[in-house]
Amino acid sequence: MTVSRPGPLSLVWRFLAAPATLLTLLALLAVALILSTLIPQIPPDVSTSPQLWLALQPGGLSPSNDLAQALGLYGIYHAFWFRLLLIFIGLALFVWMIESAEAAWRASRRHWTPSALGLWGSHAVRTRLLLPDTPAHVQARLHDCLAGCGYRTAEVTRAQGTDTAPNWVASRRSALLWARPLAFAGLLLALLGLAIVANWGWQSSQWQPAAGERLAVGHGTGYAIRLDAFEPLTGSEGQPDGGRYESRITWLVAAQPVEQDTITVGRPAARSGLAVRQVGYVPDVTLRGLDQAGKPLRLQLGGVTSEVVEQVSLAFGSAETQQVILLPDQGFFLLLDLEPASAGAGPLLHLGLLRSAEAEQQPLTVLRQSGAVSFDGLKLEVDLGYRPVMRVDYRPGMALVVAGLILAVVALAIGWLVGPRLVWIAVAPDQDHAVVHLLPFGGAGEGAWFSSLAVQLQEELANVA
Repeated sequence: MTVSRPGPLSLVWRFLAAPATLLTLLALLAVALILSTLIPQIPPDVSTSPQLWLALQPGGLSPSNDLAQALGLYGIYHAFWFRLLLIFIGLALFVWMIESAEAAWRASRRHWTPSALGLWGSHAVRTRLLLPDTPAHVQARLHDCLAGCGYRTAEVTRAQGTDTAPNWVASRRSALLWARPLAFAGLLLALLGLAIVANWGWQSSQWQPAAGERLAVGHGTGYAIRLDAFEPLTGSEGQPDGGRYESRITWLVAAQPVEQDTITVGRPAARSGLAVRQVGYVPDVTLRGLDQAGKPLRLQLGGVTSEVVEQVSLAFGSAETQQVILLPDQGFFLLLDLEPASAGAGPLLHLGLLRSAEAEQQPLTVLRQSGAVSFDGLKLEVDLGYRPVMRVDYRPGMALVVAGLILAVVALAIGWLVGPRLVWIAVAPDQDHAVVHLLPFGGAGEGAWFSSLAVQLQEELANVA
């Protein structure tokens, strides 16, 4: 399994195998991810026509900012430089996986050559022991000491005709060296999943349907979804619980139902890679009433320019929205304000009366559910219901991301808790002494265990008679 590194590519290979390269690339990735949270990113539903959205952004993202436009800071995940960064990170992880897999393979086969010393890296810790004895005697005692510490030794294969001093590689729990390439393979798998999501994944805009409404999923899927019912779950006092609600939907193909499903918070409905998620809900209010003569009350939603109707239905787009309804025959306004849901309770609907532009608002009532209110001889009925806020997305690579991260975390945990130990050993003469060179496998042996091993060998070998 010796890796062949062609001459023209050897420099690139060494560059990608350098620890500083991988650390730098990961640092750049962290900076990009931080920027994506600090800088507003263009919503998916306007990504095909971003100019209007950009024109409404602060000066940093306005179309006049050439740097922001050139770097695509408003859509970092789809920028060319970000994808190029992911490619380089993938190449670096691939090189590290191959290098670590070669070391694990050699350790399992106990087959070492002088060229394999390059796997240790130029920054590995080096320890030198000076012992008052002959190299031959030290070598014999060294094998006994290592065996007593639980290490197995294998001599490094030398080319025929060379008279260099013998080298050994001592290993302990060498099978666990495979955890390191598995960790890099897991990270590569997660990176591949992210690339698939970035290129083929999508997310719809938010949908606030009433019961019976349909949404064509699009993107060539042929699916549509229909909301059958929405039900906020009640709390201990029988009131809507602000954090618990469920929707029942039907999947449709060519207008024909194929499957029914129930959606709750944190549990989307999934089919063929599509996921319908429930991200919230908004109140759906219907108003009608009777005037002093018992006739239907005439209402105008939004002001004098809208149509006069006898029943008004409206949905609050957000908790901060205020709805205004004009009563043209009476000459004053109804104000509807929404108080957000609190823990264990649904939202509150505040009804107020504004008799003129100069007058102060007159509170009428506060509703948590449907009810009626009477004032000035008028009777107003309020039906308070709710609509879900849904979103459809397609994330084809998320299973790879999750599986890759789990594999990487498990492999890294195994390597950290019960890691393998691998040491390159060479014994050379130095006048009337013997010099023992110890070199742990790069990164994996630079912990307390290596220092402890060096001290133990120094104490036992120093007493050679």
